[in-house]
Amino acid sequence: MGSIGASIATTGDGDLAAARRAVWKLAYDFAASYAYRLPAARETFEYLDNNDPCAGPDTALDWWFKDLAGCCGRSANLWLHWVRLAIAVEWNRVVAVAARHGVTVTADRPPRPAANPPFVLLRGDVWSAGASGLWGDDRHLPLTDLDAPELAAYEAARALCACPLCPRLRPDPDVEAAMVARMSADDAWYLSRTERKSPQTLAAIVRAAPRIDPYGDAVAAVRRYARELPGAWETLMALAAEPGGGLAFDGLLNLVTDRPPADRAALEALIRERGAESADDLLWELSQL
Repeated sequence: MGSIGASIATTGDGDLAAARRAVWKLAYDFAASYAYRLPAARETFEYLDNNDPCAGPDTALDWWFKDLAGCCGRSANLWLHWVRLAIAVEWNRVVAVAARHGVTVTADRPPRPAANPPFVLLRGDVWSAGASGLWGDDRHLPLTDLDAPELAAYEAARALCACPLCPRLRPDPDVEAAMVARMSADDAWYLSRTERKSPQTLAAIVRAAPRIDPYGDAVAAVRRYARELPGAWETLMALAAEPGGGLAFDGLLNLVTDRPPADRAALEALIRERGAESADDLLWELSQL
């Protein structure tokens, strides 16, 4: 295999080397927030000790992962998958980071990629789920060695990647239910980056905000989630009318510039009715938009 890579089309005369490093750090931090503390992924992070994705000529915004003489194909493919996921999910940040270094991204936002091959966690390791079996960096697990639950997990992963990121990014229903039930600041962060969003999960983040961090992670999660959820305006208006739904106003203020005048007037009326001691601050914020 040699090496595999991801790239983003750009233009401009900025500091391409700095932009490559900055976007790589963004992608690394994104993957690490899901997988770094997972023992099964330790080997994949250690792989980076021998592979610098930003090595090579600074002629493009790209990142390369070597298989290290055929010994680390699983880790190379897994990092390529994670970088592509990070770029797709955090696209607006990627574009902004590149711009800070004078590099203009000319590509359109990519779709969230499917892993090819997909991955699965079994026996305390992350495996590449190939058509003929499972592969680690220096080991192979034939399908004939799998018991019935392991074979079911392998077959499920062949249909939907089960690496440490994908189940939370889709999210899988059981994974989403667990995050909603627990709803820590980390869970709100993960949920705001999911591909499939629902009014029910947005409501759960808003209602949990006073407990998790109403002025930090929760605000950012509500704003991001609402931006990507069709019908979020109506959901947030209903939540803002509830006792304890104050964080819904932050989401509404983040959406109001794209709404018709009648919606702005309705929001102002609701602030006056439900804003209580924060009404003056909310009305001032609204006047600045």
